[in-house]
Amino acid sequence: MKDKFTTNDSRLLFIALTANGVFSTLSGLTMLLFSGALANLIGLSEPRILLGLGVGLLLFGGSLLLHRYRNSVRKSEAYIISLMDLFWVIGSIVLVVVAPSIFSSAGIVVVLAVAAVVLTFFEMQALALWRMRAS
Repeated sequence: MKDKFTTNDSRLLFIALTANGVFSTLSGLTMLLFSGALANLIGLSEPRILLGLGVGLLLFGGSLLLHRYRNSVRKSEAYIISLMDLFWVIGSIVLVVVAPSIFSSAGIVVVLAVAAVVLTFFEMQALALWRMRAS
């Protein structure tokens, strides 16, 4: 079932997905345009990793922004998006804990800061979906 973003809870989901899409798209563009400098800042030896990640984030962010223009989203899509966000956060923490040597100190801060932002999107989306569960 598609939700047309008409209730307060669906508006929260709409806001979260839109913010998530903008953040993901801008992050992807940043990685594509400044992969060398960003890799140097965060301590990665291979900027191509950021190029691949940037393309993925552009695709993810673009798909989220499509929901804004369609003004609707399937709940199943929102659940999948939310799980992807949660996996991003878990993956970021695992990388920093298991392999901290691949990042500079600034890189660890950047990875954890981005994870905190993504966790906020997950929380907003999960809250909206939880409130909408009976609808």
